Amino acid sequence: MASKYVVQGYWGPCRVQKFTIGSDPSRDYAECSDFTAVFDNTLIPEYFTTVIVEFHNDTGADEAIFETPFVVTAPSNCVQLLVTVADDSWHKGDTAKGCVLKCVSGSTGSRMSIGGGMQKKIERLRFDSDGLFALQSSGIISQPTSVSTSNPNFQWYDQCIVTGGSTTNPARAMKGIHSAGRPMTVTNCLVHDIVCNGAATSSLASFGIGGDDKMNIIGCTVDNIDFTNQTGTGNTGISSATTGYFVQNNIVTNVDTCYSVTATTASNVDDDGTGTNTSSSAAEFVNSAVNNYRLQIGAVAAGLVSADSSRFGPDVTGQLRDWTNAVDAGCYNNIGGYEQAELAECIQKRHPLARF
Repeated sequence: MASKYVVQGYWGPCRVQKFTIGSDPSRDYAECSDFTAVFDNTLIPEYFTTVIVEFHNDTGADEAIFETPFVVTAPSNCVQLLVTVADDSWHKGDTAKGCVLKCVSGSTGSRMSIGGGMQKKIERLRFDSDGLFALQSSGIISQPTSVSTSNPNFQWYDQCIVTGGSTTNPARAMKGIHSAGRPMTVTNCLVHDIVCNGAATSSLASFGIGGDDKMNIIGCTVDNIDFTNQTGTGNTGISSATTGYFVQNNIVTNVDTCYSVTATTASNVDDDGTGTNTSSSAAEFVNSAVNNYRLQIGAVAAGLVSADSSRFGPDVTGQLRDWTNAVDAGCYNNIGGYEQAELAECIQKRHPLARF
């Protein structure tokens, strides 16, 4: 059942309520919609409460599929929201494992959208539209407008995997992670195969990660973004266009324009030879055809990020980067400097609030 406890925060004691989602009878809720339907100030009766929602894979299989979307506006008593996956249930960089919010027949819209003015972090989840996404100019993750208008740290996606699936979606100008006009920070995420063909022709475009000027996008991998009926300037991998924010240490491949940014950039990799990024004409990944986006030996992204530069935490597998050495660009740090596995596992198993 849901648990309540108090932890010591920076400003003093912090109330915490934790809820679990999974198929085991011991979980608080079986589906996302079961929780979001009751997520209000009655469920969270005390002001200034931090809420943790933890997904579990109770199926005994490699992945647990959650069919309903996590779409909600958090109640006013919730000051922080952490949506995470249990240590024994997350994907750890495998695109076919963990807990996945997935489109199914009759479920064709965004998999996650969280409104409200509180700080939120979403980590360790997979999102898959499975070729069914049908909305216009929206995203598998698409934020509402009822969030901070200036602070990208109020929306933080970390160690998530987002895909349109293995078939073409009927949407027009589909997005992967879409901030929808509000700031956001995205780190250590994989966005791949966002492919759609809705509408005969359209000047609207698809992108992998973007949607607002005020975005920090760091240590991500984006591959294969394609709205096939696009008639404008082309589809984009990463889009963020305000000086003072950061788009760095990313890899973008197989899209019309890899980066459309004026934000501060460094150590980005592309395959279109534009801008000031490091360009690669050869395959960077072990085998993207089977969704293996780990770097292959000889990839230009390997060891590209200099030691002690802008740090962006453990990679999409939970592997710690060793900042005394050069590390890899992109969300997989499997060739450059990395810490020993035992330390990485210890860090990842800290209390979830220590990762906030």
